[in-house]
Amino acid sequence: MTRLSLLLTTALCAATLTAATAARAQVATAATSISIPAGALEPALLELGRQAGLVFAYDSALTRGRTTGGASGSLSAAEAVARVLAGTGLGFEFTGPRSVRVTAPLSEAEGVEGALQLGTIDVSGLSDRTEGTGLYTTEAPSVTATGLALTARETPQSVSVITNQRMIDQGSVTLTDVINQTPGISAAKAYGDARWSYTARGNAITNTQYDGLTQPNAWWAQEGSPDDMVIYDRVEVVRGATGLMDGPGSPSASVNLVRKRPLDVPRFTLEAVARDYGQGILTFDGTRPLNASGSIRGRLVAQGIAGDSYEEAKSRESALFYGAVDIDLAERTTLGLGFGHQRDRIDGYAWGGFWLGPDGERYEFDATDNPGLAWEYLTREQDVFYADLTHEFENGWDFRLAGRWVNGERTRLASLATWDDAETLSRSGSYAPGFQDSAALGATVSGAFELFGRSHEIAFGADWAEVSTGMTYPWRYSFVIEDPTRPDTWAHAKPSGGDEVTWDTRDRTAQWGGFVSGRFELADPLHLVAGARLAWYDHSDTSGNPQLGPKTKSGFRVDAEPIPYVGLVYDLNDKVSLYASYTEVFRPQSERSVDNTQLSPATGSNAEIGAKAEVFEGRVMGTLALFDTQLTGLPEQVDQSLCPLPDQACYRAAERVSTQGGEIEITGAVTERWNLMASYTYAYAKYAAGPNAGQRYAADSAPVHVAKLSTTYDLSGGLAGLTVGGAVRAQSGVYSDGIGLTTGAPFRIAQGGYAIFDLMARYAFGEQTALQVNVDNLFDRLYQTEVDSQWSGNFFGAPRTVSLTLRHMF
Repeated sequence: MTRLSLLLTTALCAATLTAATAARAQVATAATSISIPAGALEPALLELGRQAGLVFAYDSALTRGRTTGGASGSLSAAEAVARVLAGTGLGFEFTGPRSVRVTAPLSEAEGVEGALQLGTIDVSGLSDRTEGTGLYTTEAPSVTATGLALTARETPQSVSVITNQRMIDQGSVTLTDVINQTPGISAAKAYGDARWSYTARGNAITNTQYDGLTQPNAWWAQEGSPDDMVIYDRVEVVRGATGLMDGPGSPSASVNLVRKRPLDVPRFTLEAVARDYGQGILTFDGTRPLNASGSIRGRLVAQGIAGDSYEEAKSRESALFYGAVDIDLAERTTLGLGFGHQRDRIDGYAWGGFWLGPDGERYEFDATDNPGLAWEYLTREQDVFYADLTHEFENGWDFRLAGRWVNGERTRLASLATWDDAETLSRSGSYAPGFQDSAALGATVSGAFELFGRSHEIAFGADWAEVSTGMTYPWRYSFVIEDPTRPDTWAHAKPSGGDEVTWDTRDRTAQWGGFVSGRFELADPLHLVAGARLAWYDHSDTSGNPQLGPKTKSGFRVDAEPIPYVGLVYDLNDKVSLYASYTEVFRPQSERSVDNTQLSPATGSNAEIGAKAEVFEGRVMGTLALFDTQLTGLPEQVDQSLCPLPDQACYRAAERVSTQGGEIEITGAVTERWNLMASYTYAYAKYAAGPNAGQRYAADSAPVHVAKLSTTYDLSGGLAGLTVGGAVRAQSGVYSDGIGLTTGAPFRIAQGGYAIFDLMARYAFGEQTALQVNVDNLFDRLYQTEVDSQWSGNFFGAPRTVSLTLRHMF
C-alpha cells in the first residue's frame, strides 16, 4: 500500500495534547480535489486520507457510530478535514505537514493552540494498534516496563517497538525474524532447529510476555509451537531489567508480543508467499463489526505453511487458526475473548548441530547441509485461550483483568553427535513425547490523581503464572558416523521402537506477586518513576529412569522477594529528556546442574542512564543509554561428559558477572516517505570474580558489538507506488574454548564478525494489491549463529533466500 491509504490509530495521553504547539498545527494550504460521500465517519476518514495524502491518529471509540455529511470540491487539507468532521462533535489538529490528530472537544483540551473545536464528546480509552499506520514508530504509551501507560520518552529505560509495518517490510514470519531486526538483541540457534536463544546486553533473555502477561520459561519450552507473527500487531521490547512487571527476570530485555484485535471497520487481507527453496505460505486475515452498532467486533486469521527448507531432507508443514471477539458490554466496558490453534511438523529435524573433530578441527559443512537424519522429526500442537476485561471509570481510572491458557504437546524423534573417544563419533537419539501446559492471570488498576497541586499517576497490580512440562523417553537409538567429515543424513535406516520408558521428567514452575508503581511530578520538568514488587517463585521437578527405582526429586521456593525500582526523567524541553533508573534482579534459572537439579536463582542489580529526543516534528525518536549490571550465580556450561544425559547440556553457578555498555537507537519517519531504524549496542560481559575473573562471559552467543539498520522509501513521480528498502545487521565475533581429545591441548573455535544484508521492494497496484520481493542474506554469507566446542551446538544461519509476496486487501 502507499502512504495515501494508511490510517494511523494510536494512543495519545492528555499531556501530549497540551504540549502541542502552533508550529505543529500548521495546515497544508494547497487545494486538492476532494470527493467524500456522506456516511459512516471512519471509512470517510480512510478515504480522505487516501485522497488528500493525510495520516490520521485517533481513538476508534471516538468515531464509532458517528456519521459525516461528507465533503467535496477543491479544498485545502484543513478545510477538507473540517468539513468531514463538521457536526460530529470532534476537533482536530495538525501534528505534522500531513499528520492529523482527531481530538477530544476543546472543553477537555482547553488551551491547545491550533486545535479546531467542532462540538462536545466524552473521551474513552485510546487504541494503540500499529497495523495500518505505515510507520516504524508509535506514539502510543506502553505498560510493559512499569505497569504505567508511559510513552517511550516518559519511560526511564530503552524501549523499542517493532511495528506491524516493519514486520511486513521485512517479511517476518517467526519471532526470530523479528528479533534479528530488533535493536540490541542477537539470536542464536541453540540445541535444535526449534530452539533459539536470544541475548541482550550480554545476558540471555528469559522473559516473554503475551499481551502484558509474563510466561515463565520451561527448559525445553522453545520446542513448543512457534510464535508465528501473523497474529501479532507489534512486539514491544524493554531492554534492561523489568522485574517490576515480570518478577523473576534478567537484566537483558523483556519481549512483549501484542495480539491483533478486532477492528470496527471491515478489513480483509489475502496473502501468498513463495520462497525460492520451495516453501509456500498462504494467509487470510479478516476483521469486521458483527452487529450494526459495532459494539461486537470479530477477527479471524488462518495461515498454512508447507514446503522444503534450504537444508537437505528438511521440510515443514504448519496450520494456524486464530479467532478473537471484542464485545462492548457497556460504553466504558469491553470483554475480549480469543482462541488459537496450531499444528506444526518438521521433517528432517536436527536436535543437535554440526560437530567438530576430536581436537577442534572444522569440517567443511555448509548451510544447506542437515546435521539431522532424514527420518527424524518434531511435531507440535497447541491450543491457546485468551480473555480480558477492561473498564474505564468515569474519573478516568482504568481496570484490566486478563488471562491466557495454553495446552501443548510435542513429539520428538531426534539425535545429536558426540565423540565416544578420539576415534569414534556416535549419534545418540531418542523418541521423546512431551507436553507443556501453562496459565497466566493478571489484574491492574491505574489512574491519575492530584496531590500538592500537581498531577501524578499510579498503578496497582497482581499476577500469577504457572507452567508444567513433561517428557518421557520410551526408547533410544545410536549409530556410529563412519565419515565425520560429511553429514550422515541418509546413512541410517529408521529403527523400530519399544515401549519401555528409559527416562521420565516432570517440571512445574509457578510465580506470582503484586506491584505498585507511580509517576510523580516533582516539578514541571522532573518526574519520579518508582515502584516495588513482592515476588513469589516455586519450582519442583522429578526425573529419572523408572526402571531403576524412584525418580529424583528437587525444587526450591522463594517467598516475598522484594524487587525495588526507581527512575527519574528530566525534560530539558518539549523534545529532549534525560533519565536514570535502578532496579534489583532476581532470576530463577531453567539450566540444570551436573546432578540434574535446577540451578538456584541468580541475583544482582541493573542501573541505566540516558537521553531521549524527538526530532523531525516528533516523527523520529532517538535514544542514547549507558548501563551497568552485576549478577551472581549465572549458568556456566560444564564439560558434556559430566552431564547425566548425552543429549542435555548441564551447568554450574558462576561467580559474579559484570556487564557494562551503551547503545544508541534512532527510529521513525525522517520524511513522509522515508522510514528508518538504526541502532548500535556495545555490551561487554565478563567474570568479575572466581577462577575465570577477567574472561568474557557467554562468549559463544553474546557478541560485544551489534549494529542494525533498516529503511524503506516510497518513491514518487513516475515511480509512484514503488517502495524500496534494505536492512543490515552486523555483529562482532563469538568463540568457545575446548580441550582436544587426542592432544589434550586447548583449542578455540570462533565465528568472526559478520554483516548480513537484506533488500526489499514493493509495488502497489492501486490501493488494494501489492507485490513485494525480499532478498535475505543478499551476499550469501556463510556464518554460524552460535559456536560450541563441547558438543554438537554449531548451527549455520540461513543462506540467501528470495521471497515473493502477493498481498490483496478488500
